Amino acid sequence: MMDAEPTPAMVAFYKRRTKEHIERVRRCLAVMADVTNTRMH
Repeated sequence: MMDAEPTPAMVAFYKRRTKEHIERVRRCLAVMADVTNTRMH
């Protein structure tokens, strides 16, 4: 267990990782939506 405050480097790392994850999910959802739309028409 860590009870110390996170360092700025740790915060920056998590922020970047979260942003990258959001981008990946957004792209995946866009692709799935595109596939769904293509099948519907």
